[in-house]
Amino acid sequence: MHIARALQVFGELEQLNQLLDTPLDTVGLIWMDENLPQRVRKSRKTPESGAF
Repeated sequence: MHIARALQVFGELEQLNQLLDTPLDTVGLIWMDENLPQRVRKSRKTPESGAF
């Protein structure tokens, strides 16, 4: 909250917008890519489970 107020006072409120913009957050995007599962498997459905 204080950061937003300070940016507003200095006329740099657009900087806050850029900080919160997900496509511009390279560190966050890299971190998300590293945490993706290596492989996705289909779940096995048995007739007893009642799944379609």
